[in-house]
Amino acid sequence: MTNVKQLPNLHLNQKINKPTSLYENPSVPDPYKKIAKGMERQFINHMINEMQKTVHSSEPQSAGTKYYKSLLADERSKIMANVDNGIGLKEVILEQIVPDHLKNTSNKYNAIQMYRENKVQGENL
Repeated sequence: MTNVKQLPNLHLNQKINKPTSLYENPSVPDPYKKIAKGMERQFINHMINEMQKTVHSSEPQSAGTKYYKSLLADERSKIMANVDNGIGLKEVILEQIVPDHLKNTSNKYNAIQMYRENKVQGENL
């Protein structure tokens, strides 16, 4: 006879931890996450560069200064994209590019949530 692993006992009042974001969801493959993170970084870099264009300098900038500022903007965008959820653009991008079958949150959460909803509505299972 084979050994069957017993599932943990879950009570209806027990709080279930649902993945809060697609970026943290283990069912979303890493290549999707990497693409979303890169796109967010590019957007932040573009935004910083456009913001720097609005600052007017009294003296013209040398090629070295322009290069340094572009490196600085790139590093800033890298840091902003890596902080927790960045500016939130990763989630929006993942919502668009990840197929629906990979967005599925844990089945345990869905099953218990459906049971709770049916019990509240008074339906017999």
